[in-house]
Amino acid sequence: MTNGGQPDTTWSALSDTEASARVSEMRQRFEALAGLDQPAREQQAESMIRAEYALDDESLADFTESRLRSWLSFAADNIEGARDVARAYDRAFERVPGEMAMHRAGLVHMIARDRLTPEDTDVLYELIPRLVENVPRASQEAVEHAAEVSRLTGGGPAASGGKPWWKFW
Repeated sequence: MTNGGQPDTTWSALSDTEASARVSEMRQRFEALAGLDQPAREQQAESMIRAEYALDDESLADFTESRLRSWLSFAADNIEGARDVARAYDRAFERVPGEMAMHRAGLVHMIARDRLTPEDTDVLYELIPRLVENVPRASQEAVEHAAEVSRLTGGGPAASGGKPWWKFW
């Protein structure tokens, strides 16, 4: 294990691997991390964070997506282990510079909103609620309403010669 103050460059080196291999490698690292005691887990997470946030913005966005996807994969098999790792990340972010923590929040929001499914975001809410609580999520009622509007405007009775959807008489 590395010192919490020093970046773990073996972690950031994963940015050079193909996305699916990176997710798999990250998951293995997170499984190992989950096996540590809390102080060691937090120290290692801080080393990983310092290396991760030294990446350029484009690489960091892809890396963050892979990290979130690896957490989702890990959570599918071991929710408690994934929560332990997420808590270690949260605690470690309390010890890094504020700009790094703010960058994290913005990236996680962007990735959750633009690259993940609503179901993935729901799982992330179980792991990192403070980070994703403000990510817009569609309620089931909103999804059903949108489907109904689409049905009414695109292929409902009006399209087949029936009364237009807006005519209620």
